[in-house]
Amino acid sequence: EKAINTSIKDIASQLLDHCFKLGATDNMSIYIIKI
Repeated sequence: EKAINTSIKDIASQLLDHCFKLGATDNMSIYIIKI
C-alpha cells in the first residue's frame, strides 16, 4: 500500500501495532524503502 504524506515513524508504529494485534511476540524489524 502506498503511503502519501505519512511520516516514516508513523508507518513503522502502525505496522508494529498491527503485528502485535495479530499476536506477534518475537523481535521485529522493519525495512522501509523510499523509491
